[in-house]
Amino acid sequence: MNVPSETASINGAALTATGISYAVGMAQLLEAVSLEVRHGMLLGLIGPNGAGKSTLLKCISQILAPTAGQVCLDGKDLQRQSPREIARHIALLPQSTTLNFAFACLDVVLMGRNPHLGRFQAEGARDRAIAQQSLQDTETEEFVTRLITEVSAGERQRVLLARAITQQPRLLLLDEPTAGLDVQHQLQVFMLIRRLVREGLTAIAVVHDLNLAARFCDRLVLLNRGVVHAHGLVGDVLTAENLARVFKVQAVVEEDPNLGVPRVTVLAPLDTE
Repeated sequence: MNVPSETASINGAALTATGISYAVGMAQLLEAVSLEVRHGMLLGLIGPNGAGKSTLLKCISQILAPTAGQVCLDGKDLQRQSPREIARHIALLPQSTTLNFAFACLDVVLMGRNPHLGRFQAEGARDRAIAQQSLQDTETEEFVTRLITEVSAGERQRVLLARAITQQPRLLLLDEPTAGLDVQHQLQVFMLIRRLVREGLTAIAVVHDLNLAARFCDRLVLLNRGVVHAHGLVGDVLTAENLARVFKVQAVVEEDPNLGVPRVTVLAPLDTE
């Protein structure tokens, strides 16, 4: 993937979210969440089910309008930009996507170019070249002529990742990007994300597998009940104490001798009565 030339210096903050809150009726799903992601960084969002991780991604992408707070990309308030403008800079791979129409996988991937095209403009040679590279990166070239409704859930996830990459975003948001993938493809997807991040992309990923988060993320944000419980370097967030308080499990956290990163071994659920 070629990172757009307007991407700013890797030393500055790409994204800042300040005081993000979101409520539905009486349910407060997020409360005063703040985070900063620097250029060329992969930030992992971890936490139990219902912690607010997916909601936070949707607020960052402006799919949901926060009830309070501000989200800025390279210093520009996203709430002042149109959905089309946002789509030129931010791509979101959601947790689940409903595609009921029998599009060929290549056509699905090419949809990632839509924000960069005029109203009635068709994809050109450059757009197809970008899509082809994304298919190669996600190892989905063999699916180009197959219908998206006929591939497996894991294959569909990789095709949708290819679509997000084809969008050539400055910020890539990933909600459980390895959901439904086997072990081999889980590693391949995260290795691809890491490569793109090294090339200058900024990414935020919701990750349920704590060991994948420890291995591939630069920093972590631990959410619980809509608030930030801990944030910082991987080793500072993935502690036995934090896992006990938030996930309600007894766990051992030690350095993996092969990878040199924290390794989490969950021993048992804690008695919360």
